[in-house]
Amino acid sequence: MVGTRLSDEAVHGLRRLSVIVGGLLVGAGVAPELVGVGSAGFGQYQLLLIVLGGIGIVVGWLGRRIVLAHKALALLLLNSLVLLGILELGSGIVVEVLDRRARADAAAEALPGFIEHPYFRSRDWASSFWTEHRQAAFINRYEPYAVWRVAPFAGEYINISSEGERAASSAECQAGSYEILVFGGSAVWGWAAPDRSTIPWLLSDELARRHDRPICVRNLGQNAYVSTQELIGLIRHLQQGPVPDLVIFYDGWNDLNQFVRSGRQGGHAQVDRIAARFEEVDRGPLRELLSTTNAAELIARVTRRRPESAFPTLGVQQEGVPGAVRAIVGTYMTNYAIVEALATGLDFQFVFFWQPSPHQADYEPTDQERAILQRDDPALAAVASVVYEQIEGLSLSHEHLYVIPGRPFNGASDGVWVDRIHLTPEGNQLATRYIAEVLQPMLPRARPASTE
Repeated sequence: MVGTRLSDEAVHGLRRLSVIVGGLLVGAGVAPELVGVGSAGFGQYQLLLIVLGGIGIVVGWLGRRIVLAHKALALLLLNSLVLLGILELGSGIVVEVLDRRARADAAAEALPGFIEHPYFRSRDWASSFWTEHRQAAFINRYEPYAVWRVAPFAGEYINISSEGERAASSAECQAGSYEILVFGGSAVWGWAAPDRSTIPWLLSDELARRHDRPICVRNLGQNAYVSTQELIGLIRHLQQGPVPDLVIFYDGWNDLNQFVRSGRQGGHAQVDRIAARFEEVDRGPLRELLSTTNAAELIARVTRRRPESAFPTLGVQQEGVPGAVRAIVGTYMTNYAIVEALATGLDFQFVFFWQPSPHQADYEPTDQERAILQRDDPALAAVASVVYEQIEGLSLSHEHLYVIPGRPFNGASDGVWVDRIHLTPEGNQLATRYIAEVLQPMLPRARPASTE
């Protein structure tokens, strides 16, 4: 009896001690500055002290009943974990389905005009090509500073390296080759074009026919890139590799389009959505962990607000047409000046080509292309018209700036435009010939003209 009584007394004493120590820990967590273990405020260590103190108080209060409580709590936690696991698995499946549907919707929205274009309807390879295009063009990876880059892909018509660089030749670049880097958006990357019909690949073929020295053309275009992202790409290339011989920029429309949409000077595609990820208030480690779950992602997608307008024109609404034009042209020409300074300091050549458009006054659009232009937002069309005029004027005083005219594209029976930005492979060929003529004086010695 004495042994049992002493055991009960010991347990009673331990319960008291547990409650006292637990209370002290909770007090230290709630007001650390009063007990001399920290400063005012609430952080991870204070939370840990409160949790440990709470456990001590509960253990002291329950005593021997802790065993039964432990069993009940363990059963509750086990069931909760099973339910949470099922919820997370189910949410993951739904998120994956939503991802696939989103990619399919993006392709369905972006591609019908391309697929139904007369040029592609008459090609027996078109169906297989568009299948690859849907798989390759809508999956991106993070790229430092430039934000995104197309993911690697290997197919019959589209091939993208592990660095996100689309193929621009069937052969590897040789040591000692004259290296040309081509930067731009989707028009350079090759939207609606197999590898062999992209502008960089066609340029590689064209220059190989004209020059003796091996020429290596690299396709560094990325879908939706603006000129600032291309400039960042050039800087990162110069940091990591040898200085190229020639750098080409074929762009313009994305700069125009993105400012009209977002109103942010120098902004890139989806700038507001990407910015929101970095502008959230610090949520703490637990909320940060929970936010990475599939369930949290599913809730976010279900509750996310849909855009009110299919084509927002914040840039024009905020700045008016003259202000939008100043912002677009100012950013573009500043990037031109930066490249010019880099070229002078590092000894390479460069050329900017403002890409052609069916908006240009010297182009005669087909009926199908007129329908494309009629679908344009009036604000976008108004800004585009003035921007093209200003860039054409600036090209007269900037020797490395060219606006590709609309004239070379006139006369194609089916037209060469599949939308206001992208050319058919036939159109890419015409643009490439214009570029090659401009480059002719800059490049290594040309082959003698054939006498046959």
